[in-house]
Amino acid sequence: MKGVFKQIARIFGARKQISQEQLESIEELLLKTDIGVETTDEILAILHELKTDERIYPILTQNFLSHLKKSSFFPLNKRPEVICFFGVNGTGKTTCIGKIVMHMRKRAGDIGIVFAAADTFRAAAVEQLAVHAEKTNARLVSQGLKADPAAVVYDAIESAKSRGDYVVLIDTAGRMHNNTQLMGELQKIQRVIQKHDVSCRNIQVLDANTGKNAITQVEMFHKAVGVDGIILTKMDSAAHGGVLIPIAKQYKIPCIGLADGEGYDNYREFDPDAFVRGLLEEIADD
Repeated sequence: MKGVFKQIARIFGARKQISQEQLESIEELLLKTDIGVETTDEILAILHELKTDERIYPILTQNFLSHLKKSSFFPLNKRPEVICFFGVNGTGKTTCIGKIVMHMRKRAGDIGIVFAAADTFRAAAVEQLAVHAEKTNARLVSQGLKADPAAVVYDAIESAKSRGDYVVLIDTAGRMHNNTQLMGELQKIQRVIQKHDVSCRNIQVLDANTGKNAITQVEMFHKAVGVDGIILTKMDSAAHGGVLIPIAKQYKIPCIGLADGEGYDNYREFDPDAFVRGLLEEIADD
């Protein structure tokens, strides 16, 4: 693979003055990374002033890092900590939740963890969550198919409080960001959570392959319920994650972690420095 900064350096060369044609080539290359028009324009303005290509890498690194923030599920703020996962269909939320529990086990040991099976539209979702619960030694709270998702969440939080559990992880149904009815259901879940004296974080799970449409998804979910953090799934290549930059720039939402593959070990906390290195070095020239 050819790194983005290497491709830009090749375009720029060692000429003393960059041409408009070179700038246009660089612009096209940066936009392919999904970092957005605004960030691309910022970088082009800086590159236009350069006389050699030797500062391209640090300039890109500094610009990208200036927008990215990291967060973590730790420390757990208040028992029980409620974490609500949502996103559009097909992002891999349920699988991601299983990975996150194993990550929590590594960090915090055998703490009490509860799954709230609030995706009551798909029997497969409840069954899949039950498998994750068994494999990760978590408790599953479920009311079965077609149950009221908000009622499932209420029972899960009440159960966690009564037993002294540390974390409640809520698996919600995938929903398109422009589906008013399903977004209303998610708002109802939020109202149920707010009735309890608990700390809650809303985590949006994004498919890294979504591209620029991910920005619209974040906008709609953030407007509806508020997004406290993002997890990128299907991160088989750092090249797919460039959209994190315009999201962080516009909404100030940190990234929590990155996931790929099916195994429980295929999850890692977000590291801005490592992410930017990967973004610059691993993006293929499409």
